[in-house]
Amino acid sequence: MGKPDKPVALSRASQPGGRSRGVSEVLEAPAHPSELWASAPATGSWPAARRATPMPIVLKKNQRWRVIAMHAVLLGFIAITLLPMLMILSISLRPGNFAGGSLIPSAISFEHWQLALGFPTQDADGNWTQPPFPVLRWIGNSIKVALISASAILLLSITSAYAFARLRFAGQRGLLTALLLLQMFPAVLALVAIYAIFDRIGELVPWLGLNSHWSLALAYTGGVAQYIWLIKGYYDSVPRELEEAAAVDGATRWQAFVYVLLPLAKPILAVVFVLSFLAGMIEYPVASVLLQAEDQLTLAIGSRLFLFDQRYLWGDFAATAILAGLPLTAMFMLTQRWLVSGLTAGGEGTRCVGRTTPAPRDLSRLRRARCWWWRTGCSRRQPRGLAASPAGRRA
Repeated sequence: MGKPDKPVALSRASQPGGRSRGVSEVLEAPAHPSELWASAPATGSWPAARRATPMPIVLKKNQRWRVIAMHAVLLGFIAITLLPMLMILSISLRPGNFAGGSLIPSAISFEHWQLALGFPTQDADGNWTQPPFPVLRWIGNSIKVALISASAILLLSITSAYAFARLRFAGQRGLLTALLLLQMFPAVLALVAIYAIFDRIGELVPWLGLNSHWSLALAYTGGVAQYIWLIKGYYDSVPRELEEAAAVDGATRWQAFVYVLLPLAKPILAVVFVLSFLAGMIEYPVASVLLQAEDQLTLAIGSRLFLFDQRYLWGDFAATAILAGLPLTAMFMLTQRWLVSGLTAGGEGTRCVGRTTPAPRDLSRLRRARCWWWRTGCSRRQPRGLAASPAGRRA
């Protein structure tokens, strides 16, 4: 069909009275070649239509109020989330150690922050006040224990989950069920047993006994079962054809695991590491049993010392709480990209009825894998194990 001589523009001016029923707003849409003809002015030729304004988008009244209501709800949730943080910040900036008061302090003082950072402060009479507690040392102890436990949990969970997801052995289902049932009992129920075990171990290996960061990290590693289940679910969603293709080209099972499966599982590995790191930073019951010396305490245990029976150092406590949140915030910021994809999606493969088909994105990653059996000529040929796959031909 040929184009009409005078294209008609869908605009407010073309409506009777300049406004149609149920129309509340007209928004300009981005220019697109397919919309130029429809958005051309009522008068003009085809070349003029190419230079015409884009077709407007018409929104209904109920849609407009729905958007406004949604924004109001989101703003309310943001205010509720930020209010406790603003209150803690206000307490840390007030003179004295008072929990009550207005949200905006009348006077600002940094004495609590100086004490939290380990600097002495001078009062109005000229007396110097030394920091009551080694806050920075406590934060360092917490980061040390959390890093050790998170690394151990990640190492044990990725290998154990691979065995449950890819291997077949006697008692596999029973072991998975046992791991799941063990998570029903909190660590608080085993505090006496944990203390007795590490007290006895300390007689043989002192650095794994009581009042040791290594023993605390080892105790935290006992919660690896939930992370094994989490990573196993992710491994199950990754197509087996990727590892089979590596095996056809001469890779061993270990090489296929390290160079093919682990690069695809980066999002869930980041999730496990961050969750276990966060659990190690804020854990209280086990650390309160295994640690006694003040210089060996973690921040979760040392923070209780700010609240005496006769005196509550709320200002120092608030400054310490904000300072302790900085490592966690940095961790989340560094791993945000993998956390979002790991918590909201499964593997890169697509599940079909009766079989698993690798996605083209997986195949392109597989061809770029830095494995020794594909280092020569990987960009000039398709992996043999995936050459017959329609998705592989599209990739």
